[in-house]
Amino acid sequence: MTGGEETVAFRRPAVVSLQAGGRHACGGTLISPTTVLTSASCTSGRDLQVRAHVHDLSRSDAENKGSTTKVKTVHRHPDFDADTGRHDIAVLILESAVPDAQPAALPAADSATPQGSELLLAGWGATTQDGALSRVLNTVTVATGDPAACAAAYELDGPGVLCVPPDEGKGACTGDTGGPAIANGVLRAIQTVPGCGRPGQPTALTAVSQYREFIDRWTTR
Repeated sequence: MTGGEETVAFRRPAVVSLQAGGRHACGGTLISPTTVLTSASCTSGRDLQVRAHVHDLSRSDAENKGSTTKVKTVHRHPDFDADTGRHDIAVLILESAVPDAQPAALPAADSATPQGSELLLAGWGATTQDGALSRVLNTVTVATGDPAACAAAYELDGPGVLCVPPDEGKGACTGDTGGPAIANGVLRAIQTVPGCGRPGQPTALTAVSQYREFIDRWTTR
């Protein structure tokens, strides 16, 4: 997360670390005690696990008072295209429920996120371009901009795409993909293409409201 800051420990209990082979790979969001929403592009690794209720990834679950749960099933959006990044969304079903889970609220189906809306991005990604992943959870507040910027930079467009310009060097970075973009406590989007705050490199987001039918089909309560 570039241009952000370390969040207060455990203030974002729905934010999880998706791990492959015991290492942080992407972010994710609890939407039920046994269900995580993330990017489809994050789900190709083996031995996928979710660390929940964690702030400092260098500390054990006991020190964080958190938990690690294996991913049982991965449901990628059927139209996900790894080459273009379109429909980059997946639902993960966990082997067991996360203790004391506090899932994020979801937006109504097809509800709009107007241009200029403020969003809070969260993740353990790099804090500088080409930098190392962060060991602690960081957040940054951004505003959605002209979707044409993501169409120009990544050829991503349509109602399922939100775009965040790299104003003041702010944006998602390597390791933040799959993490949440939150507005007023609601999970509005998933971080899809991290721009790392570089000029001409916006952060692309996948709008959750456009995928409610897919999400609801696989969410376990």
